[in-house]
Amino acid sequence: VRRHDPAFLVLAVGFDTAFIMGISEGGSLATLFTAHHPARCDGLILYGSFAQFRYWLPDQTSLQKLFDYIESDWGSGKSLPQFAPSMANDAAFLKWWGKFERLGATPGAATALMKMNSEIDISDVLPSIHVPALVIHRSDDVLIDVEGGRRLAASIRGAQYVELPGKDHLPWVGKESDE
Repeated sequence: VRRHDPAFLVLAVGFDTAFIMGISEGGSLATLFTAHHPARCDGLILYGSFAQFRYWLPDQTSLQKLFDYIESDWGSGKSLPQFAPSMANDAAFLKWWGKFERLGATPGAATALMKMNSEIDISDVLPSIHVPALVIHRSDDVLIDVEGGRRLAASIRGAQYVELPGKDHLPWVGKESDE
């Protein structure tokens, strides 16, 4: 394995194999890694993920609204309700979310990333996954349509699908009792 090979990362941390996890659009990269390096993968875990971008933003109008937000309000945290509605009234979390946006990307980089994300369609890759797979999705996820998670799991042979209650897209927030 060469340094520029993604499988190098698994070896670099001292493991021969690992469970690969992808959250949201990161699920696409995790899936591609698993498809190309099955011998390095003990399994695949996907949370709030999708095979086709349309499960995130279904049309150009929705994508343009995101670009408008990035241009006018990136770094303000005002997008928090679209990611974690249960935290929308938490001032400290809102402040943190704004900082998360600013530290994650410049507005130009965020726009470029979303243009790239809008091209995601890994549907043809899914049948080539031959490791145990777990797909987790919240039933009322405000960002990624739950049908995207369901179809993702149905397209990976033998995948286990777990649907959790809740609206929050972020895996580390939200409880059944307050959503």
